[in-house]
This record gives sequence, structure tokens and C-alpha cells, in this order.
Amino acid sequence: MEKNKKIEKTVNDWIVQFDSGLKSKKYKKARGDTNHILSLAGSVGFSMSVPLVGGAIIGSIVDRRLQTSPRMTLFFLFLGLFIGGYSIYKILKELENE
Repeated sequence: MEKNKKIEKTVNDWIVQFDSGLKSKKYKKARGDTNHILSLAGSVGFSMSVPLVGGAIIGSIVDRRLQTSPRMTLFFLFLGLFIGGYSIYKILKELENE
């Protein structure tokens, strides 16, 4: 019976230490950094994919109307690539200034 009480006390001590570790500033900062990194990754992907897809769609529509098969699609695709790259550049510059 006394052995069970020692084990229970040890487990309770571990729980208290774990709980105090979760409330520490260091853990909260690391957790905030993880959220910031995930947010940044999502915004970079979004900033690159939307202009590319938009450029392909607009180029395809313009090609159908003007009967200029791949020219406008390629033009708007590269324009979307440039705009996406510039957006990522701005995001990274803003991150560098923080």
C-alpha cells in the first residue's frame, strides 16, 4: 500500500512539473513561433499559387476570345509568376524588418 502512495506522489509531482512547464513563458514563446511559422508558410503558398492560377485562367479566356492559342496563357502565367515572386519578396522583407 505504501509503495502505491509513493508511485502516486511521484506521478502527481510529474503532473505538476508538466503543468508548470506548459504555463512557462518559454513554452508559450515556442508555441507562438510555431503558429507564426505555419501562418507564414500558408501565406507564402497562397501568395504564389493564386497569381499563377489566376494568370492561367485569364490567359486561357483571352486566348479563346482572340484565337491566339498558347501566347496569352503563357504571358499571363509568367505575369502571375512574377507577381507571386514579388509578393513573396515583400513578405520576406517584412519578416526581415521584424
